[in-house]
Amino acid sequence: MRYLKWLLDRLGGRRAGQVVIAVALLLALPSLLSPLSMDEYVQAIRWQSAVEHPTGGGVPRFLNDCFVFASGDEMANRQEIQDGLGAWWPAPDFKVAFWRPLSAATFAPDHALWQGNAVLMHLHTLGWFAALLLALNALYRRFLPSPVATLALAL
Repeated sequence: MRYLKWLLDRLGGRRAGQVVIAVALLLALPSLLSPLSMDEYVQAIRWQSAVEHPTGGGVPRFLNDCFVFASGDEMANRQEIQDGLGAWWPAPDFKVAFWRPLSAATFAPDHALWQGNAVLMHLHTLGWFAALLLALNALYRRFLPSPVATLALAL
């Protein structure tokens, strides 16, 4: 019981939320050292296509199709298999598509301003992560008791 009181006193402190945010950002800092992944290369190709060929849908199409990894179109899937980009084992009409226009909109400045620079791209992502944590901290503190708000933020 004594430890629970000690924990609640720490979670209820004025700066507890800021400490949680600092620890979260510190734990995420190693991402700055990671190279670009395959998804980021695919998104870069899609961004370049959207900018160079606006008649094909341009930026609005990029925002809608940034996270389409398999369209469900049998001919397109076969072509990706032949090009070495698609897997041969799923069904011919395999579809993996996520509609995330806000996430895609955060990739646009990455590809427009820091094309290929993984450190700056990941730093930009960490900035969005910090903004999200600050907003959550404010929201939780408004509606929850301080120790519960800090615990929710940490989780």
